[in-house]
Amino acid sequence: MEHEGRSSSRGALVVLAVAVAVGFAFAAITPWILVAVTLAVVALALAQRMGWTLAAAGSVVVMFVTAVLLARVLQPIAVELDVKVRIALLAIAVGSLIAMWLVRNDLRVPSWAVARPVLAFVAPLAAAAVVLMVLVTVSAPTGSRISWAMINDAVWNTVSARFVADDGGLSVARPNSSPLTALLLAVAVSTGRGSVAAGDALLHDVTREAQLWLLLILVSSVLAGLIARAGLHMLRPLARGVASFAVACIPLSSFVIGYAFQFGFYNVTISLIVLLCSWIAWTHARRSPLAATIALSLSTLALLSAWAPLAIVPLALALGVVVRAGPRWVLGLRGSRLLAVLAAILAVPAYAVAVTIPDLLREGDALSADGGIFLFAPANYILVMTVTLIVLLLTAWRGRMWSNAVGLGIVVLAGGVGLSYLVAQRLGLDQVWGYYPIKYSWILAMLMIIVLAVTMLSWMSGSAKRAGAWGALRKPGVAAATALVILGLLHWPELTEESRDLPLSLISGSSNISSDVVATLFARSNPENVTVLARYSDDRSDDQFVNSWLIQQHATDSKDPIRPYAYYLDGSDAYQLCDLARLLPTRLMVLTKSPPLRAEVDAACPGLGVNVVVH
Repeated sequence: MEHEGRSSSRGALVVLAVAVAVGFAFAAITPWILVAVTLAVVALALAQRMGWTLAAAGSVVVMFVTAVLLARVLQPIAVELDVKVRIALLAIAVGSLIAMWLVRNDLRVPSWAVARPVLAFVAPLAAAAVVLMVLVTVSAPTGSRISWAMINDAVWNTVSARFVADDGGLSVARPNSSPLTALLLAVAVSTGRGSVAAGDALLHDVTREAQLWLLLILVSSVLAGLIARAGLHMLRPLARGVASFAVACIPLSSFVIGYAFQFGFYNVTISLIVLLCSWIAWTHARRSPLAATIALSLSTLALLSAWAPLAIVPLALALGVVVRAGPRWVLGLRGSRLLAVLAAILAVPAYAVAVTIPDLLREGDALSADGGIFLFAPANYILVMTVTLIVLLLTAWRGRMWSNAVGLGIVVLAGGVGLSYLVAQRLGLDQVWGYYPIKYSWILAMLMIIVLAVTMLSWMSGSAKRAGAWGALRKPGVAAATALVILGLLHWPELTEESRDLPLSLISGSSNISSDVVATLFARSNPENVTVLARYSDDRSDDQFVNSWLIQQHATDSKDPIRPYAYYLDGSDAYQLCDLARLLPTRLMVLTKSPPLRAEVDAACPGLGVNVVVH
């Protein structure tokens, strides 16, 4: 049970914090102080009616859902996106303060007993995030330390974010079935973008996106730690903090952010955040069924906006909460409580019918497409799922902890439905286990491994405590056994001789993309005309990386015919260069270090006017 702590008037301090954040945000220094303060104020407002952990998780999904809804409603207003964001954040913060003032004159604040184990793992994680953000910002001119945020899907994520920023929100003219990632990235890049020279826009955008990604990773780690903290209440504060920190490090593993970095999966981090919030809501459902139902409904909306196939998981958990609470609880809802539940639940089908389904239909067979991803075989997913289910069933049987076992059973069943749907989209192809099924099962495996780690620590620590004098001897085995199981389930990448696939190596600038290649990209980025490299670099893959950015940033939507050339252009083929040039409204510039290429292009498409520049 989370202790309330002493009640006292803290309104002046909160207002002061908001005022400072607004000053920073409107000075275009950084938007993140205002975001963090607004998030804290929303969490504080929610905590007046529920536990602190649930309030923290609820504030995240509230902010995600509010962002998507406001981005659609406010899009027609002819104001820059960054101005809309600041005004919206200020309105949310002030609205939360007013709501707290109307409900009670003093604020319920966390006691030291609640805050101490949280600070034990949040403080080092936050410090690490700040240090990494500073490194990213300081080293941005060379590009060597932000290349990890520029690989594969990161290209189209950036282009989509630019669409949202240019449109001033989510425009119906550019349908996007999962717009949350693009929206958050657009918020990141829009601040200060107006004062950036056109040639430096790409550098500015990628730097802002890298900073946002680090912050989102921090949020996922904190949420994992909060799940551990809530599940390890039998431990002493110091041990509880250390164990929570260990679990909070799972989202920092190669299995999670390492693969996300390698393939530019910004939306994986966002999806994991929402799934962790969903699990927190489920674990609080017995004490707060109303708050949990609303939080899970909002999580469903958030995942419809982040990665729609996963939305079935929190939706199933929400139905599980209602079923477990029973018909008496449902029939007993009255007044504002009934309206709140109905609004949260009905918003899910309303959004799905009005936005998600039409956008998915417009995208056609997109869910059957392939893309760059690592090999996560069905056997890997089945192993994680089986081990987690067995451990949770054993702990439920021995310790009567049935809630987690039931919750994970719902996750597995709902996840199975979603996974089957994605596999069905690929029937008739050479392989039914492809990009989307792999990505889907991988994200679910992340949640399962975190839940498994907390369950094992909780069960084994409780067993050690009940063992009396033998407990002290068994406690080291708790950590060792948990670590061995978790490390065994994590799917580790193949390490090169320089260990470039490890997350810390990627962030520190040891990725396979050299600083010279990134510098070439930034130098050749031209918002007016398309420029490509052909026979320019010693390594052909370097030309392909640069061209993927130089071409796609000129796409006007997801079905622009120039997009395939960003992935498959063979710069050594003059005819492909000519085909690309015919699709462009402006003259194509080709940079090369091969003098014969000019004559080859002129012969392939005489009179087209392709500008071949030999360096």
